[in-house]
Amino acid sequence: MNIQTNPAQIEKTSASFPAITEEPIRSNYLPEERLRLLGESLAKGDLTDLFGLTPFDFQARIRDSAKKILEVYRSTNAAQARGETITPAAQWLLDNNYLVEETIFQVKRDLPRRFYRQLPTLKLPDGGSVPRALALAWTYVAHSDSSVSATMFKSIVQGFQSVEPLKIGELWALPSLLRFVLIENLRRLAVRVNRTRQMRQIANDVADKVLATDDSADRQSILSNFSAHAQDTTFATQLLYRLRDGSQNAGKALEWLEGELEKTGSDAEEIIISEHHTLSSGNVTTGNIIRGLRLINDVDWTVWFEGVSRIDTVLRERTDFAALDFFSRDQYRTAIEELARRSNLSEYRVAEKAIELAGHAASDGDGDVVLTGSAHTDVGFFLVGPRRLELEKAIGYRPTISQTVKRAFGKTGWLGIVVPVFALTALLLVLSGNALANLGLSVPSIVLMLALFAVPASEG
Repeated sequence: MNIQTNPAQIEKTSASFPAITEEPIRSNYLPEERLRLLGESLAKGDLTDLFGLTPFDFQARIRDSAKKILEVYRSTNAAQARGETITPAAQWLLDNNYLVEETIFQVKRDLPRRFYRQLPTLKLPDGGSVPRALALAWTYVAHSDSSVSATMFKSIVQGFQSVEPLKIGELWALPSLLRFVLIENLRRLAVRVNRTRQMRQIANDVADKVLATDDSADRQSILSNFSAHAQDTTFATQLLYRLRDGSQNAGKALEWLEGELEKTGSDAEEIIISEHHTLSSGNVTTGNIIRGLRLINDVDWTVWFEGVSRIDTVLRERTDFAALDFFSRDQYRTAIEELARRSNLSEYRVAEKAIELAGHAASDGDGDVVLTGSAHTDVGFFLVGPRRLELEKAIGYRPTISQTVKRAFGKTGWLGIVVPVFALTALLLVLSGNALANLGLSVPSIVLMLALFAVPASEG
């Protein structure tokens, strides 16, 4: 522990109070089955506490997190260079700053503003709204103490989807949103680490000044400026550590500190236990975050996605979707997204409708999809093939203006090519004829030259 004894520094001791930091995203740890139930509750809107999640500007938030983490990294690095003892949480940050910067870059790249705004939202208890995929990632981090497991994460997602299937884009966004929430939690812990270091330094400065003062009135004057600080567990714990040397000055200061603690119904033992708990939990969570960021990079999220997607599941069960290569499967998913976006049906229902039209399944009287045993064509014919218009009509698809123009042009057949070429050729010949006439050429010469020019003009 570094003890500041520089007289110049002692004179600078003041009652400045570092700002209170945000609480880490942390709640009670839940096993896999409980996470599944929690996902169901989130989808139903039964969760009233989302652990500090409020609406915010996503891009501004990630920039602010990057800025604050970098500030803490630099100040902690400087403190270590001065010989100060730093906590394990701070050491995690120093040793893995490159990983943090890489993760922030990935989040910015994978979650552009336009895409983030398109994510479906859910209502918060206070009336605001946030993307439901973000709420899922946030809730998972809170109940896993920031540790990452593809299996555990899958449980809460499947629980949510047992009530309401997530969109394809939401599922692809989940790994990046998980990264974001971990960075958010790391920012909160990093700021807390920095504040803790500042409070310890203030306590050291106060102890130095008190121990160097023999006058009782001066000592009391110094301590009276730090009554608010005495309620902070870091300040109080560090001051207790510094004052337990048995000197008379230290004894008087200890009496003052114990009196301040008694005003709030606390005592020295309680604040020491509380501070040690805060430090140890912060160290563990920070380590979990760093390990989690590494694990996210190691997971094959394509396999995870296809294992958790309800749309992939229904296509695998009722068509030959599983036999296709990844590129073809992704084409099907993209088509489903496009069709659902401009219709009144969900992506899951669009997939079911395509299966029904393909003859792989039919709907019974209760609206459930059942196998029919006939498969007279592939579902791809309706999603990306020549029979897509049938599916569009069945789901009430509203084509874009560009699609409408393109399709109208396509219906003209060969005339759509011949007529524009003929018109353009005629225009070029007229312009060329006028130019040649202005040069004073005779009519036979102009006709001959235009005849020679007609073929290359039509090809141009």
